[in-house]
Amino acid sequence: MARIFVLYTGGTFGGVQTSRGISPLPVAELAGLLPSVAADVCIEGFERILDSSGIEPADWVDIAQVVAKNYEQFDGFVILHGTDTMAYTSSALSHLFEGLAKPVVLTGSQVPLSFPQNDAEQNYRDAVRFAGSGPPGVWVVFGGLEIRGDRAVKVSCERWQAFSAPKGDSDRGVDPRPFRALSRIEPDVRLLFCHPGLTAAKLAEEILRPAKGLVIASYGVGNLPDDPIVEQALATAISEHGKRIVQVTQCAHGAVDAGVYAAGGSMVRTGVQAGGNLTIEAAITGLMVDLARI
Repeated sequence: MARIFVLYTGGTFGGVQTSRGISPLPVAELAGLLPSVAADVCIEGFERILDSSGIEPADWVDIAQVVAKNYEQFDGFVILHGTDTMAYTSSALSHLFEGLAKPVVLTGSQVPLSFPQNDAEQNYRDAVRFAGSGPPGVWVVFGGLEIRGDRAVKVSCERWQAFSAPKGDSDRGVDPRPFRALSRIEPDVRLLFCHPGLTAAKLAEEILRPAKGLVIASYGVGNLPDDPIVEQALATAISEHGKRIVQVTQCAHGAVDAGVYAAGGSMVRTGVQAGGNLTIEAAITGLMVDLARI
């Protein structure tokens, strides 16, 4: 029988109805509600039981360290997590672990386990099963789907199948390095989402705002307003300020190829890193981890 470590961080899964709305239970109370599963389960509460909208990058490091602390004693890991930022946490953990040779599975629910009709029970059973027999890596198991952690995107706040992988699967291969969980992350990363009305001058201003890293969610295959002021801002931010800039596409499907159109040429000329078909969540969290390595 597989030994599975369950880390409860809060979220809808462990919620109960209160006068202020749904709020997560303490781990001792949640443990009594969990359905039986065909595994030897040990459940522990995270140091901060919270709605996932309040999660911070430092929490991702702490979650990774909890897994590392228990890594040798268990066959797999389940992280019970709120849906709002689950894709960010799963992407971050995909970058924070090296040499991961066991499944680390994130799940939660759209309806709390304490409610009569819920998706929490089935998601929990599926996650524990996958953690005991699935392939290594970080995964989101939710609504009957099994998605690589760095590909998951929340696509619905109502449907029980709340997550999808619009960018497709990722072939991460086998990581031959010894297992370890990185202990540092750089949270000073911003997202710049382009939209009509964000003029070239305003775009340049946003590019130059203080931050160690910037993810630009551009149009199509990598287009921005074709204006010298934008290119100058990119060049200044990268060469003079030392800012790391990664470009991804806003589109649900497809990848960045900034050299296709003249409107994307400034990205290529100034040394902006092409994010390929990375999700926005994976680009942000990956940049945070990469900056911490410098």
